[in-house]
Amino acid sequence: MDWKVMAETPFMYLAAGVHPHNAKDYNEYIEAQMCKILQHPKTVALGEIGLDYHYDNSPKDVQRQVLIRQIEKAKELQKPLVIHTREAEEDTWDILTKHVPKDWKIHVHCFTDSPDFAKKLLDYFPNLYIGITGVVTYGSAKNTQEIVRSVAPLNRILLETDAPYMTPAKLNRNKRTNEKITVSHSGMIPFVAQKIAEITGKEIDVIMRAARENTRNMYGI
Repeated sequence: MDWKVMAETPFMYLAAGVHPHNAKDYNEYIEAQMCKILQHPKTVALGEIGLDYHYDNSPKDVQRQVLIRQIEKAKELQKPLVIHTREAEEDTWDILTKHVPKDWKIHVHCFTDSPDFAKKLLDYFPNLYIGITGVVTYGSAKNTQEIVRSVAPLNRILLETDAPYMTPAKLNRNKRTNEKITVSHSGMIPFVAQKIAEITGKEIDVIMRAARENTRNMYGI
């Protein structure tokens, strides 16, 4: 879909950036196109950008260079950052603390790294939010569940889905057909909120209201 069509859709807001998987393809033309989108009033952030050392689809040194270059563009254009970090805690920390002002608005998207790293980020950046997806519903997601339980306060959490990935667990139970739900979408956010409510012992409405306020603070929408 053309980004201009999305921008004209009343309930849609945009973010634009080059994902670390595609860092090897970054060039001046792509940067110019990205900046064009970022200057639209409905574009509320630059991202998702960052480091992904799990797949290594782009060389690590290239990922780092492209991340720094895009951070500089975000500062120039006064845009919040959406950060992707996977198995790259040390380099992500080094780049963010060296190149991003402490008071910048940062959304660490689909956080799956260690609770200790989450705490470091939250303590250092007062306007940083941790993004929680359907992964929190998985039995194997001990790190993410611990972050929700004892690291990130409710006023520092954003709800998201990482669509089309991270479909919440148990959605396919008690179905009358053999078809599996494999594509995630924003309508599944309440399942994420429900799991956070279970972990924290709070009502789901409290979780949803806090996440809504955090979204206003992060993106101004």
